Amino acid sequence: MATPACPRPASARLPCRISRLRTSRGSLCHHPRVTSTHPHGSTLRARDLRALSGAATRFLKERVVEDAATGTAGWHNNFALRRIGTTGSAVPLSYLRDQHALDSALDAAIVRGLVAAQRDSEEDRGGWCILSLSDRATVEGTAPTLAAVARSEGPGVAAAIQSGRDWLLGAQRADGGWGSTADDTSRTCLTASAALTLARLDSPPIGRLSRAANWLRSQQNSNGSWGEKPGSPPSVVHTALALRALTAIDGPEQLACTKGLEFLTREWPGISGSTVTETYDASMSSPKSDQAPSPPKYNRVTLSHDVDAEVVLTLLSVDPLGSRVPYWAVVRRWVEKGANGRWPNPDDKSTTVWTVVQRANAAHELSLLIGPEDAEVRWNRSGIAVTTRAHRTSLAALAIDSLGFRSPWLRLSVFALSGVVAVMTLYLVLSAGWDASAIVAGVGLPAVISIIVAVGTGRKSDE
Repeated sequence: MATPACPRPASARLPCRISRLRTSRGSLCHHPRVTSTHPHGSTLRARDLRALSGAATRFLKERVVEDAATGTAGWHNNFALRRIGTTGSAVPLSYLRDQHALDSALDAAIVRGLVAAQRDSEEDRGGWCILSLSDRATVEGTAPTLAAVARSEGPGVAAAIQSGRDWLLGAQRADGGWGSTADDTSRTCLTASAALTLARLDSPPIGRLSRAANWLRSQQNSNGSWGEKPGSPPSVVHTALALRALTAIDGPEQLACTKGLEFLTREWPGISGSTVTETYDASMSSPKSDQAPSPPKYNRVTLSHDVDAEVVLTLLSVDPLGSRVPYWAVVRRWVEKGANGRWPNPDDKSTTVWTVVQRANAAHELSLLIGPEDAEVRWNRSGIAVTTRAHRTSLAALAIDSLGFRSPWLRLSVFALSGVVAVMTLYLVLSAGWDASAIVAGVGLPAVISIIVAVGTGRKSDE
């Protein structure tokens, strides 16, 4: 299986929204839209997210296949198959680089294999196959592989990047989209994949990306969604992929993104746990002009999309706060269900690149977005708060939070009321001539309540 979702690049090339959050403010802890109160609700800790992505990293390193005869290394799309594939190697490579988890020798071996797998035939020079060297180069194979090779160094890498770029540009159709090849119908996922790869190159082809963005916008349905291809029913995962590509090209502040987010708000269930397969025939033969026409050849292609992972990765670039399309609970469920860093395909229970890397990628990026190791996100319907251990709520303030006093005005009112009760109790005690034990019981309790509320009202958080 393969996926059109390109691996996310290094932090310096993150989509524009996350780049601004990281570079200008460091993390969500300092974002102005994060609330200054402590919502009493669910919690997600950066430490747990890092542990999750770390478990996935260890799993990937355990499953790497090394070929001593060729000096190459990599993975197959399905981890149960101990073979080296093309896209199966490219996608984990990009993720592990972001984790700084590869030594130079292993990195070089994986890149060596990817460069060697690049097609050099007359009709396909520069592309990569999705299935085997006997097949025609396709966008499904070329886009994610070029995205990984473009961040590499070594013998033949510069030439591979240039020829891969040329092949991908040559495969763009006249309408601005991409199909498997230049002979196939443009598809949403392939257009998004190719556009994301080209947008992240050192010299992105602006004119070609504009054409791709125009095609994507032209295919958006009236309800804000996208389907697999022109005329297809609306799809959550294809809407997410299209939004991610448009954000990378033109930023999230555009009408198409707003409408797409509205669709996700309505239609994404949050925790679907589903994998969507997209199956179609891709042209695998293109006769030369001097040859007699022959019946076209096709190969059946199956793309696998982890719905929740693709949506979360998109929201991290379009709506990182989760203010319009909440996603925090989804990631929290990943933490609960994927402590070993691997998630099987819910359809056939196989563990594949597409069910591991995309979720681990999202967990890693979200942990960086939240902030330091001891930071945590707390959320409910009233807002989002990020705290760190250095300014963690005191026991007294936690008691107030547990009572639901989230509003500063409500805290102040309770504090004032407790003060009045304390004064009245002291007056009654003195006028009645109570003994010492009665004074402690009568005055101590209101005083403790007042102190607790005072701490809860006056404390400063680090949101």
